[in-house]
Amino acid sequence: MKKRDSAETREKILRTAELVFAERGFDGARVDDIAKRAGVNKALIYYYFESKDEILNELFETLMEDGGQVQSESLTSIPDLSQKDMYRQFFEKSLEFALKHRSLIKIALIESMKANSKHSNLLKRCAAIIDTEVEYIGKVYEDKGLDFPYTKKDFVSMEFFMGVMPIFNYAVYFDKLMEMYEMSEEELKEQFIEAFRTTHVLNHQNKYWEKQ
Repeated sequence: MKKRDSAETREKILRTAELVFAERGFDGARVDDIAKRAGVNKALIYYYFESKDEILNELFETLMEDGGQVQSESLTSIPDLSQKDMYRQFFEKSLEFALKHRSLIKIALIESMKANSKHSNLLKRCAAIIDTEVEYIGKVYEDKGLDFPYTKKDFVSMEFFMGVMPIFNYAVYFDKLMEMYEMSEEELKEQFIEAFRTTHVLNHQNKYWEKQ
């Protein structure tokens, strides 16, 4: 099998598995289901992956790596922490990414709540993304000759509960919220951005202004 064909087949299996996991849940999905949906022999799936656990782990790793990349690119677009709309571009890219991968995010949240799940390290994956933000915002303060106003523990807690989880919940409940409150996609996005700005972002800005 050519290297290019091999990579395409592997990617096809991963994308198909994501759909099957989303429809049936991870526990309810079988390798047979993935093979049938992808139009490949089950033996070929085991050629690339030892088990469906390995497939899900790779999907999660790719999700968090891509999410971290989106975050890094978005953070560099923030010119000044004191500006009201400083996070606008970051919000929009983050929400777009979360919506695109909402099925996988839902699976990650469900698996993270299972006591004996092999895929319950969502917190560690989120911590890696939060570390990127700590590094960036810390550098902003350093460049301006200001003391960083958070302990690492405080910052991580705030970003997880007020940053990462709201975005995950926005993506997971997006369709249901639009239906329940009879909102368009744009209306719901604007409602979320405003709520996020007046809580999460305002907290950052207040800390920043205190140091000026």
